[in-house]
Amino acid sequence: NGKKWRYISSKEAENLRSYVYRGSDLSLTYKYFLSPLAEKCLVFIPKWVAPNLITLTGIFVCFLGFTLLNIYCPHLSSDEAPKWVLPVVGFCLFAYQTLDNMDGKQARRTKSGSALGLLFDHGCDALNCTLGSFVFASSINTGPSPYLLFHCFNVMSTTFFWATWEQYHTGEMILPIINGPSEGNLVGVLLAVSNYFLEPKLWGSDAFGLGKLSYRQLALLAANVGVGCTVVGQTINVIKHTWKKGGRFAVRALYGLTGFVFCTVCGYVLFTRS
Repeated sequence: NGKKWRYISSKEAENLRSYVYRGSDLSLTYKYFLSPLAEKCLVFIPKWVAPNLITLTGIFVCFLGFTLLNIYCPHLSSDEAPKWVLPVVGFCLFAYQTLDNMDGKQARRTKSGSALGLLFDHGCDALNCTLGSFVFASSINTGPSPYLLFHCFNVMSTTFFWATWEQYHTGEMILPIINGPSEGNLVGVLLAVSNYFLEPKLWGSDAFGLGKLSYRQLALLAANVGVGCTVVGQTINVIKHTWKKGGRFAVRALYGLTGFVFCTVCGYVLFTRS
């Protein structure tokens, strides 16, 4: 009776033991800054520390930043929080990014990589996407606007979903030269820290005095353009990869996007009217 509750077969469960993660980050920021930083920090981590413990520490730091936001900036308005709060939250985000880079290196260093480790890492990344959207919203001073908050959340969730979808169909996660986990996260850190030096009302003022867009709208537009370019590249890559097996495989892969796209469209319709 227990077999009918299994999500995967016994054969598939055996294959998990031989799973090897395949992927790379083509970002120059990662190559020349983030990766070397993680390597230097890893020197202070004993080999007996499990990679998942490093990941768990990272998400704990992220929750710490979220707790500060919840206490001092509950309405996502940076003008209601003390000057030091958002820079500290930005540091928490950067600490998570560094620890997230360290866990994979620790797994390779100790030869303890596994499918479970990947699942745990991706699960924490998914949580960080949600928490990161609140940091982004607070940094650009959206205030308690459901529409703007959904915009911020959608930037994060789309980046994560599409990368995971691509990995599922190609068998590897290749992050492009400019990507969310590297440059996108650093931009979020810089936005948070910048609030220590900038007046919160700046985000609602005209960008460069042109009278067309506010700095807040400009930040959201830039984020959406960046995500859009990445999504197009990943979609083309999946189509090329699956088309080699036959057209129906490419169609099936694209069909896997319908649920996410439907929920996103419904969200925009719902929050535009709110």
